[in-house]
Amino acid sequence: MSSSASSEPPAPPPSAGSTTEDRDRTSSDSALSAASRSVLDWALIALPPTTVLSALAFWFGYALTRSRNDYYGLDVSTLGFSTTDYLLRSVDAIIVPAMVLAIVSLVLIGVHCLIRPVIYAQPRARPLRAGLLLLVVAGVAATGLGVRGAFVPLFGDAYLASPAVLGAGSLCAAYGIRMLHTIRRRPDRTAEKAPRPVSLTLVQVCFAVLVVVALFWGATRYADALGRSRAMAVEKNLTSRPAVTLYSRTALGLAPPVREVRTDETASEYGFRYTNLRLLIRSNGKYFLFPEQWTHQKGSIILIEDDASIRVEFQPGEN
Repeated sequence: MSSSASSEPPAPPPSAGSTTEDRDRTSSDSALSAASRSVLDWALIALPPTTVLSALAFWFGYALTRSRNDYYGLDVSTLGFSTTDYLLRSVDAIIVPAMVLAIVSLVLIGVHCLIRPVIYAQPRARPLRAGLLLLVVAGVAATGLGVRGAFVPLFGDAYLASPAVLGAGSLCAAYGIRMLHTIRRRPDRTAEKAPRPVSLTLVQVCFAVLVVVALFWGATRYADALGRSRAMAVEKNLTSRPAVTLYSRTALGLAPPVREVRTDETASEYGFRYTNLRLLIRSNGKYFLFPEQWTHQKGSIILIEDDASIRVEFQPGEN
């Protein structure tokens, strides 16, 4: 009478061509794969996604603000922005890269879904293997070119060229290596569930890190360029900024084109009036002001402490 208790299925016998060395290597690879998963689990615990996203948003907001104020000749530390200020200013720097990343991901997933049946249908086809090998070689070469671009600019003023080449090259190399390994194992159905060689896992992890670095690098460059372009737009249309009339108890010694006029001290406690000023921003208890006709090549930003010795009036800028 057969027992009704369930039992574990017997382990498959080793193949005829297996050796002790092969079994030891398989056991070692399994242990390393488990260790890799454990490290990843602990990394997710130590660095929750919300913390990582907040840190990235802060950095891109900082990069945009720093670039814009560098164009004005201001150090970003003089603004005294808080973490919330940088997070709020990161929206413009994140939206476009996030949209591009989502669109590119959808395209790559679609391409993979189209070519995957072809790869699995004829895994031993020489043209297929040659194409994948060429993809790996081209990807490695592009990765090297992208790394070189970190030190020598590629394609002149194309600021996204180096990150794009690095990311695309790393992605192509990783995909080609993965598919070559897949078609090599495909005819042997018993080996499909065997752990991947640790060397292959490490190579894919390295290329994945390079892809992440390229994304971060490209997004930072985009934020930098966006901040500079915003500053240049203000310079070209300075009259769109609010006009400022500044009253002071004492002479401030502001140079032309700022206009200084003495007022009737009997009618007002502020004896000096200053015009031909435009507001850049108020932050950290200070007003940052443009003189009229300010340009990047000439002109300075005027910093005025906001205290009881001054009075400030604003008029709307031109539309």
